[in-house]
Amino acid sequence: MKILVTGVKGFLGTNVAEYYLKNTDYDVVGIGNNLSKQKEYRVISDLERLGGDRFAYKPCNLTNDVRLKSVLDKENPDVIINCASQSEVNKSFEQPYEFLKANLEGVFNLLEWLRYTNAGTRFVQLSTEAVFGDGLKSKQSEEGVLSPLNPYAASKAASEHYINAYNFCFGLNTVIVRPVNNFGPYQNPNKLIAKAIINCIKNIPFKMHGEEDPNKRFWLYAADTVMAIDYIIKHGGSGTYNLTTEEGFTAEEAVRKILEIAGTLDLLSTEYSEVRRKDSEHYQMSGSKIKNLGWSPKYSFEDGIKNTIDWFRNNAFWYNEQEVEI
Repeated sequence: MKILVTGVKGFLGTNVAEYYLKNTDYDVVGIGNNLSKQKEYRVISDLERLGGDRFAYKPCNLTNDVRLKSVLDKENPDVIINCASQSEVNKSFEQPYEFLKANLEGVFNLLEWLRYTNAGTRFVQLSTEAVFGDGLKSKQSEEGVLSPLNPYAASKAASEHYINAYNFCFGLNTVIVRPVNNFGPYQNPNKLIAKAIINCIKNIPFKMHGEEDPNKRFWLYAADTVMAIDYIIKHGGSGTYNLTTEEGFTAEEAVRKILEIAGTLDLLSTEYSEVRRKDSEHYQMSGSKIKNLGWSPKYSFEDGIKNTIDWFRNNAFWYNEQEVEI
């Protein structure tokens, strides 16, 4: 079995590659943009040491259809797991075209290769709960109406529509996985939980964004998301799967839990910084489909946070020395 992981230098891509190298005998091909940061070289070299001959890294931008086709033709994977994505919501307001290009054009090029070259390869797309938009009053199933409210979410929703269309029209073997907010090793230091942990480690006080937010959010530990993907590949059919958890917290509740676990609760400021630009603030999903398939999360929020704190403490190379603010 050969698994091809896109976005292998990023958060979930690295977790996916690492999981398959540690827990299976599969060959793993990782693709991503050219290495440009010291930490990216470190990630790839760690995967090469972990996998030996079973891991190969191929520099490739998904928007370069010629290069992508060359890599895919040569590797001919059994499964493609697309973790490549522009995902910083605030950045999507400033550079919406970059999100459209990365999150939609890249998916289109993968679908075109599958359509014309190997329709039997299984394609797994990592999407997001943000495609449902804001202020939902009830839990949304996989068939819920997509109502994205920012350029990032719109680009992910558009890619879902393309994937479903290619599944219907051309018979591609496609899966869409929509996890709630993820956290864990290799997470972008600008994300809420990663920021809180980094500030705990550095003993730096920080503020929350905007006014106190009463809406609950749901977080899933990255290892659970990866195991769910593997479970769907082995036991699920084509279609869309929501990944969620019953543990919901407001942003401040989540940060307080992190600080309590780290023993640094005194670092939380009662002041609030500037309000974030418009983002989806409240979305709920039903996870009954994958639960009925036999999967449920292994890690509680607290256990995942403990593991993530330990990882960040032992891997300072992943974050820089500048102060971070929530």
